[in-house]
Amino acid sequence: MKKILLIILCLTSILFLCAWAEQAVILSTDDKLIDLSKAIEFVKPGGEALEESDEAADEKPTSGEPDNSGNAQTVIVISVRNEAVTYNGNSLGGKSIEELLRRDNRENVRFCLVDDFAEAHVYKAILKQLELLHTEIGLEFSYE
Repeated sequence: MKKILLIILCLTSILFLCAWAEQAVILSTDDKLIDLSKAIEFVKPGGEALEESDEAADEKPTSGEPDNSGNAQTVIVISVRNEAVTYNGNSLGGKSIEELLRRDNRENVRFCLVDDFAEAHVYKAILKQLELLHTEIGLEFSYE
């Protein structure tokens, strides 16, 4: 008899603890919580090549002078993910990043350093190389 009473007591307490009177969630307004069309506008690809128009708002130029020549600039993306570095979508393949930067530095070429969940020491080392080459050979770059 005690076991039956104990089981009944347990079942009724479980019913009360497990939301006996469930109610639906009612929002105070009918407005959208997230405007997806606005959120998609501000999405930046991590390791993909960036368009000139997409990065105009976040660009941090280091050259000091805007490009008013009217010529289209080529953007070479250097992406760092964890400790892996990709240069314009390709792995370095045993080459040094400084060698590639010196080789591709031309008049209408700008380099963009992208932090794609990078290790801080790797990202800072490449940023330091970019700043050094900027002072030495006038390399134009931006970073995110």
